[in-house]
Amino acid sequence: MENELRYKKPAQNRKSEPNPLAEVVDRLLDAYKLRGKYNETYVIAQWEALVGTAIANRTTQLYFIEKKLYIQVNSSPLRSELALAKTKFIEMLNREVGYKVVDDIIFI
Repeated sequence: MENELRYKKPAQNRKSEPNPLAEVVDRLLDAYKLRGKYNETYVIAQWEALVGTAIANRTTQLYFIEKKLYIQVNSSPLRSELALAKTKFIEMLNREVGYKVVDDIIFI
């Protein structure tokens, strides 16, 4: 009898109604402090959808280091144009994700 009571824990944190899976995943990402890495991975995975195929086809590498997005572009005229529109890109990416993911973009 003592063993039975020791393993039973109160269900204070549980909710009686079901929750949507998206809400549960959001709480999980926040609880384990994985939200930032998840958002960075989302930007990289959805790069072509976010910027279009013309830019994505000329992008050879993407990676994040401390909220800075490093983009390797194989076309120098495109790199120059993207550098001019850097603030617009930062705002667009952060708006799309819904969080401040990118502080700066560095074109390589």
